[in-house]
Amino acid sequence: MHKDFTNTVQGAGDTTSEEDKTQDSLSYVYFEPHILDFKERQLGIPHQETVILFNRDHNKTIHLLSISGNTRHFHSSFFRNKVIPPLRNTTFDVVFLGREEGDIDTHLFIHTADGTVKYQVKG
Repeated sequence: MHKDFTNTVQGAGDTTSEEDKTQDSLSYVYFEPHILDFKERQLGIPHQETVILFNRDHNKTIHLLSISGNTRHFHSSFFRNKVIPPLRNTTFDVVFLGREEGDIDTHLFIHTADGTVKYQVKG
């Protein structure tokens, strides 16, 4: 098998986490807010915020595949649009439902045709 190919294939027994395979950013992807901080909230009461995802490239179209996370405290909607033309944007909603006391600082994973990008969420 080609060396580069073996580094990208993940088998059922592999232990590489989703976070290990992501990039902190793609230069043309921008989030508003840059980091989503729900601050201190009451336990068991959901709070929703809208995130805008911008395509800042003048020529490239972004193809969004999915959003995932690794915590039960944050949940997201689907993207409003799965294709973002150059210099356009789309939105998605994030719900924070605190289930235990203490700070939570984690990431949602935005899966695109060009790779996976981390989006920091806190609550």
